[in-house]
Amino acid sequence: QYPSIPGIVFSEHDRSLERVTAIKAGAQMFLPKPTTSTEVLRAVSEVLRLSDQHSAKVLVVDDDPQILALVTGMLEDHSIQVSCLQ
Repeated sequence: QYPSIPGIVFSEHDRSLERVTAIKAGAQMFLPKPTTSTEVLRAVSEVLRLSDQHSAKVLVVDDDPQILALVTGMLEDHSIQVSCLQ
């Protein structure tokens, strides 16, 4: 049995099919791109609250290096440990 890993999916595709596919794959939240930094922080905080986690390690995956840098900096500014995969 593997531990539960909370996930948040951000996608440019905001159709019902993508949302359902993400949730079936185990995502706790789905946010359409573009998303504000406030929405990202709110989503991360909510997933942490629901999972009873008091600290976080986040894996950020994106094919755009600028988005990786932006999200990484924003989360690290809030004491969240981040790893990236491009």
